[in-house]
Amino acid sequence: MIRIIAFSLILMLVSCADKQRKTDVSESAIEQKNKIDDTSDNKKTKEDNETSKNNNTLSGFFESLPVIEPPFEYSYDFITDLPGTKALKKSELLYISSFVNSDTDLSDCHAARLPSRGGYHFVLIFANNSIGEGQFFLCALNDKYKLTDSLLIYDAHDMEWKDQVENAYLHYLVGGNGHISIREVVTTNGGVDVLNSKSYKFVKGKFKKIKQ
Repeated sequence: MIRIIAFSLILMLVSCADKQRKTDVSESAIEQKNKIDDTSDNKKTKEDNETSKNNNTLSGFFESLPVIEPPFEYSYDFITDLPGTKALKKSELLYISSFVNSDTDLSDCHAARLPSRGGYHFVLIFANNSIGEGQFFLCALNDKYKLTDSLLIYDAHDMEWKDQVENAYLHYLVGGNGHISIREVVTTNGGVDVLNSKSYKFVKGKFKKIKQ
């Protein structure tokens, strides 16, 4: 009888030990899974933070802009609809507000970029002047995305011409070789009259006027 009781006790102890071992293994597996999940979550959070940080820098903003391939020339359809450009959010205006004239209206602003060349980046800003006419800027940035120069390439205004009030504007042509041609023209019933013409060459971070 004593042997039977002792044997029963041994069986009970073995069973309890086995259950405890299984419990420990199960808890260990859960802990390991939680560690893996935490590591995965931390990695994702870090990646999200890096993406957010990149988008909140001038370089990240620049990379988000669509590319316009040169030659880039004035057209009425383009200035009306601004196809292939990005409408900027209010939070993005801080990146380009210092690139334009103080009287430039950025409330309905678009932007794009030209291909980078020679270690410089080029941003196109499509905004309006104080009377609501289009006003476009070509801006050059160095490899640290610091502004090195900006050039007004399009503007429009009314003027008195041959005893009539006509619309005058800048007709731009941006070539792929760093050459920019800007003509001030006025539209009349008889066609287009050229008032003056200027040419620029991009040299060492600056838009240099070419003597004609």
